[in-house]
Amino acid sequence: SLYRAVGLKLVYSDQDPLNKDAAIKAAQMIDEEDLANPRLRQESVGRAASIVSSYPEVRQILLDYQRQFAREHKGAILDGRDIGTVVCPDADLKIFM
Repeated sequence: SLYRAVGLKLVYSDQDPLNKDAAIKAAQMIDEEDLANPRLRQESVGRAASIVSSYPEVRQILLDYQRQFAREHKGAILDGRDIGTVVCPDADLKIFM
C-alpha cells in the first residue's frame, strides 16, 4: 500500500512515475489517509507503484515512514515479509501468523 500511495500521488497530480525526483517528493508527502484511499487499487496506480518501488531513495523514505509510524503510535500492527527483520528488528514483541 505504501508504494501504491506514492503512485497515487503521482497519478493524480499528473506526474510521471519515471521522474525519480517527483517520486521522491511524493514519498515524502504520504500520510495515513493516503493508505485508506479506495483509488489505491486502480490499475494506473499499480503501474506507478511498480515503477517507484525500484528507486532506492523512495524505498528508504518508506522504510523510515514505517519505523516512525510504529514508534509514534507506541506500537502498530504492520504486515509484510520484512516487518520483523528489516522494519522493526528491535521490536519488543513480534507475533507471526
